Amino acid sequence: MLVPGTAGREVHSMKKGEYVMKKFQRIFMGFAVFALLFASFGVSPSLASNGDKFPNRPVTLVIPYGLGSGDHEARTFGRIMEKHLGVTMVPSNHEGGSGAIGVGYLLAQPADGYAVSFMSATIAFGMASGNLKFAATDIQPLGTFNADYLCFAVEKDSPFKTLDDMVKFAKEKPGYMNVGGTNVNGAHHVFANLFFKDADIKAQYIPYNGSNQTLVALLGKNLDVMVTSPSTIRQHVAVGDIRILAVSTSARVKEFPEVPTCKELGYETIDDFLNFRGYFVKPGTPEDVLKVLDEAFKKAYHDPEYQAFIEKEQLVPFYKGRPEVGEYFNKFVAQAEALIKGEK
Repeated sequence: MLVPGTAGREVHSMKKGEYVMKKFQRIFMGFAVFALLFASFGVSPSLASNGDKFPNRPVTLVIPYGLGSGDHEARTFGRIMEKHLGVTMVPSNHEGGSGAIGVGYLLAQPADGYAVSFMSATIAFGMASGNLKFAATDIQPLGTFNADYLCFAVEKDSPFKTLDDMVKFAKEKPGYMNVGGTNVNGAHHVFANLFFKDADIKAQYIPYNGSNQTLVALLGKNLDVMVTSPSTIRQHVAVGDIRILAVSTSARVKEFPEVPTCKELGYETIDDFLNFRGYFVKPGTPEDVLKVLDEAFKKAYHDPEYQAFIEKEQLVPFYKGRPEVGEYFNKFVAQAEALIKGEK
């Protein structure tokens, strides 16, 4: 039973409902056509709205070590690289296992370029020694941005005034000389063993967990010689507490022009033995993404701010991009494997 005066309103309401329904149908059909057009071009509406051009969000910078141990170099280069990449690079430290934790974390991420890891010669030596259960082919080197040379250093009161003094002592008393460095089968250890072999001497290599611990042992006269990068001892050399006997570069370094190289003293196998640093990504990263990272990496290296950093920190300028760095890294690991196994 209709209430008097409501019949017209009911008809009007029905017409209004039909109008809304038809309008909704037109909107729905329009959206469907829109979606089909995107599908025909292989693009989804969600990708179009977010932007599918790499990079469109922050990139994680994986650092396989704690604070120190290359962390400063990794973060500095990342901060400069993000200017040329156009997005933030967020440092994320994953300490443990001599780098294994960080490498494993990187390889567990999608191969999309949104995770980039710091690498150094220490990673290469870890692979070569078997301490890291990864092969050189398990990572895709992106490039190197600096390096440190190594050196033999002694405390100021040491009877070793020259490298020849050190070698003479080791020949006269085989196995009595204590040479300290960081870690087993790392850059310091391999460098020391390579020199021992070339000089035909026997000495004890004493491993420490870090360069600062090795430095304390040397200054406390618990070591005869220290293998180190110059950054660890620079201030102590400046005040005369430590003397450098020789460096691992092929030519004398600008910072210590009076210090001879191992090579010029007749130890030919010590020729530009460098502790390099750089970045790598997960294998399988698309080529178009790699090209974007390549360009940003190259621009960051040549950025005046980064060149000033290298000069200030007295680092060795050492730029290698893809694919040059891949060939270099693979060769480095192979040579390290031969050295660790005692092969020629």
